[in-house]
Amino acid sequence: MAIGIFVEYKGQVTQLPVNPEELKTKNSANNESTTSIALGEITQMSFPKLSEVTFTSFFPRDTFRSYVLNKSGTPETYVRLLKRIMDGKEPCRLIISGVGINMLATVESFEQQRKAGIHEDVYYDITFKEYKMAKARFVKIEKKVSEEKKASQPQKEQAPSTKKEVTIGAKVLVNGQLHRDSYGEGPGQTESNATRLVNYINMKGSHPYHVTMLDGGWRGWVTADSVQVL
Repeated sequence: MAIGIFVEYKGQVTQLPVNPEELKTKNSANNESTTSIALGEITQMSFPKLSEVTFTSFFPRDTFRSYVLNKSGTPETYVRLLKRIMDGKEPCRLIISGVGINMLATVESFEQQRKAGIHEDVYYDITFKEYKMAKARFVKIEKKVSEEKKASQPQKEQAPSTKKEVTIGAKVLVNGQLHRDSYGEGPGQTESNATRLVNYINMKGSHPYHVTMLDGGWRGWVTADSVQVL
């Protein structure tokens, strides 16, 4: 699969025009070291730090070159988008096809410059940092049923499941509302008996399936109950 870098923000998906020569991903532990009189230095393990993706590229003024993947925008178009994400205090979604990166992220740093002789192009260094939403979880406490009462209750036979598994590339029938991300943010249009393709899956989200039109045009994230495999 060809590599492409996409930024999704407020329902709009934008492909960055020129792929960088290299991508740097940073994953760090968040462990702490302390010194014990009896044991010496010991490590206290913790959850890992948030991932970071860093790369260097440029926004070209001339889009006729073969290496320009998105020919629809100007350098100023992309600069405005990235500044809007930084100023908006909301995460975007960073998707890098071909390498398995699909995450909510903030634009942690964005540096740009123009070079002599090619001043119409904008060269930049950018760092995306993984974003995790903090959500309160409510636990419902149910009364325990005694073992004797359980034994006296008739056991229902579970009917075998006939529902097909949803996989990437599956053709599905969609009935439900589209959302900007797989966590239910940014509700949008509602699909009704629409034939679509599944191109991303995030089972950690409340809306785990991202669907596209048959020609590849992006639509949005939907709930599991909204899709039926054809």
